[in-house]
Amino acid sequence: MLDVLHCVLIDSPEALNMMRDEHIKVIISLLEKHGRDPKVLDVLCSLCVGNGVAVRSSQNNICDFLLPGKNLLLQTQLVDHVASVRPNIFVGRVEGSAMYQKWYFEVTVDHVEQTTHMMPHLRIGWANTAGYVPYPGGGEKWGGNGIGDDLYSYGFDGASLWMGGRNTVVIPDAMEPCIKKGDVIGCALDLTVPVITFTFNGHIVKGSFRNFNLDGMFFPVISCSSKLSTLHFFHTKVTVLF
Repeated sequence: MLDVLHCVLIDSPEALNMMRDEHIKVIISLLEKHGRDPKVLDVLCSLCVGNGVAVRSSQNNICDFLLPGKNLLLQTQLVDHVASVRPNIFVGRVEGSAMYQKWYFEVTVDHVEQTTHMMPHLRIGWANTAGYVPYPGGGEKWGGNGIGDDLYSYGFDGASLWMGGRNTVVIPDAMEPCIKKGDVIGCALDLTVPVITFTFNGHIVKGSFRNFNLDGMFFPVISCSSKLSTLHFFHTKVTVLF
């Protein structure tokens, strides 16, 4: 049946125009019943393009119904779902405030496991309330951005520094996965300069973020995919490290 439907959708633009939300939901439900059947994926692909032209309505509906949290298509060539976590603490430089200006936290990787075709995603760093708003889900404002994917967050992944979606390699000989079980990543924030620096297994990383905007408040963030667990340590006095 799926083979016939696939051929009809490819050869008949009229049939493609007749497809509605309910039809797409039924096709997607086959993934839940039968797993990642390539025939189902072929049918979904045929809904997205007609006569070489993108069918945006079908593409948007498929993205809305295939929420990353359902774990239906993570073994395809889709990008892994990335989630971000943070503690309930905000720090910043405020005139007249007695708040500490130097902060440091460590992350110890307790477990990491690759569950898809992609290497596990793990970044550690600081983000700012002035603009960092990750959307780890489907539907409106769909996305899976993590720390370092915008201009309001600064991250380290064991090999590169990340900001604005671009990376700067600071450990050129790092082998994937860059962060493994037992690794300890430290992240220091000095608001008096300002500067953000990192340590990796006790060694200072040769690279930093400097002279960034101090608007808003800063908070620690961990962005990760796959099966991963960490232990955290937070402290306010970092001068002993440098």
